[in-house]
Amino acid sequence: MLHAADVVRGPQRSVREEEAERRHRRHEDRGAGRLRQAEADGRHAERARGEEGDDAESEQEASSEHRARTVPLDRLTDALEPRRPEESGERRVRHDVLPVPSADPVDDPVRGRHSEEPHQVHAAQTHEVLPRQNPRAEKRHVLGDRKTTLRLGASMLYDRIGGGASFGLDQNTYLFDSSADNPFGFSGDPVSSLLADSRFHGYNNLPSSGFFPTPPDATAPHAPNTLSDGTPVGTSQGGFPPSFFQFDRNARSPYSILLNFGFQRELPGNFLLEANYVGRLGRRLLAVGDAATITNFKDPASGQFLRAAFGQLQTEFSQGSNAPIPWFENQINQGLTNNFGLTCTDIGFVNCTDFTQQFFGNLIAKGDLSDTIEGLASLAGGVIEPNIGLPAQTAANGYIGNYANSNYNALFVSLRKRLSYGLQFDFNYTYSHSIDNMSSVTNNYVTYTGSGTGLVCELEDLRVCRGSSDFDARHTISANYIYALPFGRGRAFGHNSSKALDAFIGGWSWSGIVSWRTGYPFSATTVSFPTAFTLDAPAVLNGSASQLTPGLHTDAPTGHRHK
Repeated sequence: MLHAADVVRGPQRSVREEEAERRHRRHEDRGAGRLRQAEADGRHAERARGEEGDDAESEQEASSEHRARTVPLDRLTDALEPRRPEESGERRVRHDVLPVPSADPVDDPVRGRHSEEPHQVHAAQTHEVLPRQNPRAEKRHVLGDRKTTLRLGASMLYDRIGGGASFGLDQNTYLFDSSADNPFGFSGDPVSSLLADSRFHGYNNLPSSGFFPTPPDATAPHAPNTLSDGTPVGTSQGGFPPSFFQFDRNARSPYSILLNFGFQRELPGNFLLEANYVGRLGRRLLAVGDAATITNFKDPASGQFLRAAFGQLQTEFSQGSNAPIPWFENQINQGLTNNFGLTCTDIGFVNCTDFTQQFFGNLIAKGDLSDTIEGLASLAGGVIEPNIGLPAQTAANGYIGNYANSNYNALFVSLRKRLSYGLQFDFNYTYSHSIDNMSSVTNNYVTYTGSGTGLVCELEDLRVCRGSSDFDARHTISANYIYALPFGRGRAFGHNSSKALDAFIGGWSWSGIVSWRTGYPFSATTVSFPTAFTLDAPAVLNGSASQLTPGLHTDAPTGHRHK
């Protein structure tokens, strides 16, 4: 390194001065080597450099082969002199250093050899050597030394309306009906049907004419459950078949909101602990709504509504009373008079309330309003006018729409042991709760008319039948393991066994999968249809909840019940 005094003095030197200069350079080279080693090990002072001057001049200097470097004096002092053990902590040092040109861009005592950083000319300035703030190191200090991972995520997923729902719709809609036919012959008698077929001329003769039958009349629009004059008769003929089935024209794509948050921690002994929250919120999910839900029909004469009247009828029936109820008196007498010219008393009943109890007592006892109204509409061709309580054309009018929603929240905890000492295993525990107002899969919607599958229980209030999902398992435990048995050559038992013996006793492992969960919820039905002709109502608790005993199971061999 050249000092300012050397530059002023010039090249004329004595032998003693030249020898002193050589010793000084050798000493400097050793110090520079020590400094490079200290920088490589990361145990000495931080890199210090200042940046000043004109940007254009800096670019010109950087593009030339002569590059300048600035070496703070305290770095050379630390390299040339032994460090004192009491020196520690923050250092604030001011140095005035002259830049020295260098033609060697790869030998840098500050940045180390083969530095790729550009060398710039620096003027005298103040340096502050402070500890570096490393966010990653701080994170390791808070969460562990690279042994903890946090995860957080959220997304929205949209479903595609199609598949089973569209297939079922194609099979059941009357917009493009494909079920019209012209039956031939006699039901249950194939021989007579074949002999009566106009196309059949013996077993050995081809049909002479009419090989293709006349296609059925399927002129659009096809209007099932109606007479030739357009009178709707579906409900009066038993409600089905057929029933209507179509998409709600306001249906939109269902979607789900997915949420997750968790952490993973490496533990001693090759263990890994993981805990996660997982949530899935289903919105605008597809379900079937019955537009033929019982209409709370108002009797114009008395102002009484159907549901209130049926509730009063059920109470009277349970008490053995047949006091007249205005709704039934007015509606049934009007239907009998219009259709037959009679009244309830004319045909031998105390009143129309008594008439209803006598014919439909079993339905009234269990609260089956839909079947009671269907019975009044079909009895003797109808003792009430069409479209009272239920649509006259069909008692089941299903729509696929966005009537369902669901919430799933779960905590997953997993303990994993990586392979060591011949053993590895996973132990998993899940605490979860799934809530919805309809648990069926889309492919089952087409059977709603016979079983109520996929049908929400109340279109006017979609939360009425909201509860635990049919597949809700509150607690789930599962585990799997693999253990290499310690037998055979090189193992704990039979360490020195021969190859022949090792072929029999070595290489064995024991593995298994274990799972356990709590039971699924179930619904108790009543074979009663109080709100819709296709919806079997759940049982209603009419006593004290203390009479219910949860958690029962039956021991198959003995038949005893246990908690």
